[in-house]
Amino acid sequence: MSAVGIFAPFISKRFLKKGGEKRFILTAIILSILVLLLIIFVRELIFAFLIIILQSIFDGMSWPVERTYFQKFIKSKIRATVGSVERMLFGFSALVAMPLVGLSVELFGARYTLFLSGVLMIPSVLLFLKIKEKP
Repeated sequence: MSAVGIFAPFISKRFLKKGGEKRFILTAIILSILVLLLIIFVRELIFAFLIIILQSIFDGMSWPVERTYFQKFIKSKIRATVGSVERMLFGFSALVAMPLVGLSVELFGARYTLFLSGVLMIPSVLLFLKIKEKP
């Protein structure tokens, strides 16, 4: 997964068109969701690993684009502060989510937990569609 994280941002350059950041990010999120939902049909470990790698590729491709897109909406004066608050909120959400994920894996198994994560990502698409860009 680390190797994928190194090369995935370079792959995103090939698919990203100027001004098409929102569409690119939405496509990556939707593909991530679809790949995670496919986990429910997996019976062999190798296919589970392939799904995890594919999801990592989509995540790695979209992350640098998301950062750039996010920066477009923030004034440069407060960009560092907003970034710090964002990272703090991310850390807090990870602190809360990790025990819940562990509990979910214990109760339902890894396959259903990954499937659930795909389902929980669906609202992010709907929220992302509400973003209004200035002309």
